[in-house]
Amino acid sequence: MYPSSGEPCRVLVLDDEPLILLDLEFAVEDAGCKPLTALDLVEALAIVQNNAISAAILDVSLGQGQTCEQVARTL
Repeated sequence: MYPSSGEPCRVLVLDDEPLILLDLEFAVEDAGCKPLTALDLVEALAIVQNNAISAAILDVSLGQGQTCEQVARTL
């Protein structure tokens, strides 16, 4: 949570494995932040374009030959 505004920080969580994504979502919530989750690049890029992101947890290898590089560069 940001002390000055009282708003939770927003953390983008990108992982193509649903169970890992769920675990990371819970960890981000436990840390007092709001998780914004994505299972693929399209979802992640839409989240980045429509939200102010404080931090990100990105899976490097997303399957089908995709990586998180485009999302990281956009951030």
